[in-house]
Amino acid sequence: MWVVHAIVQLLTRVAVGIGVALVFALLLALVREDSSFVHSLGIACLVVGCLSLLMAPAGSSPSMRMGVNDPWLTSFAPKLIPQLGAPYDGPTLNPAAAFFLTGVALVVFGFVLL
Repeated sequence: MWVVHAIVQLLTRVAVGIGVALVFALLLALVREDSSFVHSLGIACLVVGCLSLLMAPAGSSPSMRMGVNDPWLTSFAPKLIPQLGAPYDGPTLNPAAAFFLTGVALVVFGFVLL
């Protein structure tokens, strides 16, 4: 069951990355006059994929693992915040691996479109 959870988590991140690339490609296609939307989408996938690859090492940093418990934020819902921060007991996909695989998928997709 944890394999399905990890695959869904990875596919969700890839879908968000492609969504960000689509928005970026739309803006890029509006600015550039000499290329098509598909070419702009390829460039956008390469840019977002490279940014995702650059963010992969930050996915395993201590601040990402421990989360942030802001005292001002927890004062609004003192019983809710600790429950939201409870660790998940099952195995999950490492955020660094998810960023890396998302970046690789977007870079490959960008090269296919170019």
